[in-house]
Amino acid sequence: MTENENGFEENLKELEAIVNRLEGADQPLEESLRDFERGIELVRQCSHALNNMQLRIEQLTVSEEGEVLRTPIEPQELNTGGGERDEPE
Repeated sequence: MTENENGFEENLKELEAIVNRLEGADQPLEESLRDFERGIELVRQCSHALNNMQLRIEQLTVSEEGEVLRTPIEPQELNTGGGERDEPE
């Protein structure tokens, strides 16, 4: 696991803990506000990390000559179930 993945995982765990505290509503309003602000910061950090990871995702393909090629996956392809890709017409 790389340093970025560790940071993402840690941020996500902290965000989950904040959500649990906010849902419990067992803390003073001022603490809830601080948690909310920290949560927004963590969401932004996680979103940024995910965007960076998405840019790094590549699909391995093999050319007709048997050479392994790397081609970026288009963002809309990430939403499909990982089946075969349709070739553009």
